[in-house]
Amino acid sequence: MDTTSLQKALEEAVVEGLGVGGQAALLFSGGLDSSLLGLLAIRHCTNIGRPPPRLITVGLKGSHDLKAAVSAVGRLEEATRTKVDSEIIEVTMEEVQKGLQELLQIIGPDPRTLGFLLPLHLIVRRIPEPVLISGQGADELFGGYSRYQRMGESELERALKEDTHNLRDGIDDRDGKIVGGAGKELVCPYLDPVVVTAAEAFSSHVRRGALEDEGKALLRRAAEEMGLPTELAHRPKKAAQYGTGFEKVVKAHFKELHTATLELDYPSSQVARAVLEATALDNPPFVAVTIAGSRLTVKTAARTIGGLEQTLDDFLACADAAAKVIEKTR
Repeated sequence: MDTTSLQKALEEAVVEGLGVGGQAALLFSGGLDSSLLGLLAIRHCTNIGRPPPRLITVGLKGSHDLKAAVSAVGRLEEATRTKVDSEIIEVTMEEVQKGLQELLQIIGPDPRTLGFLLPLHLIVRRIPEPVLISGQGADELFGGYSRYQRMGESELERALKEDTHNLRDGIDDRDGKIVGGAGKELVCPYLDPVVVTAAEAFSSHVRRGALEDEGKALLRRAAEEMGLPTELAHRPKKAAQYGTGFEKVVKAHFKELHTATLELDYPSSQVARAVLEATALDNPPFVAVTIAGSRLTVKTAARTIGGLEQTLDDFLACADAAAKVIEKTR
């Protein structure tokens, strides 16, 4: 299996993401995805005489990511023979709870997404760098989530393609909104079109690997061939919300809430996008809406059943009015 084309694409995406000047920070968990980006960024910056991006990790005291990041930084320094500037941000439970309330105002009540995006939200407001590099997209592109391990090849092929392209289409509505609100730029090398094209040249089975393996087999192999230490290339997947310890805060918030999820299909992706944009300002913190093609997924939450019904009625009335206006103007 020749990974040369994938290696070249990853290097190009990282170089492009770093830009020609200024400083960047890398959202760093110490796992495979962020460690590989760190390795490539450090090498490139060292070659051109520029400071590498700072590696930034956030989490509650004693959390998995804080420990993993310390050891990973050391292994990257050994591999690149370069001193790496890194920062461990140990936050308190109160800071995480405050960050959750802020994030609810931005993206609304989506428990899984909130836990995943809290590290990004807490980091981007604390760092001076104008650019933040993220490992977003590696799991969707290379089959890193546990749900992919249960899929046959045809189902897996469809899931990886849909999940990757839906993430690329929707990331500005989610991650980009958080980073842009702080006046910064988000760079996701794994979602760069060059990388996606290079990865999708391989079958889904090759990208994921055998069912009994770790997942992301293709990326792990390419990473080792590019010089990432084996210990980092084969670190098990640990989702951000669990690695940081933030999931417990999100679960506590939603424990006594009533929730509902709706899926709304529209005649085209243009109509769905227009409805999303027309309702966006009124949604958080009670409604979270994501888009995939011509379908909107609407997640709502309230402390009472009556409140949930009112929230759903209000949103559907606004969405219906927006759709009618859009249809008339087409």
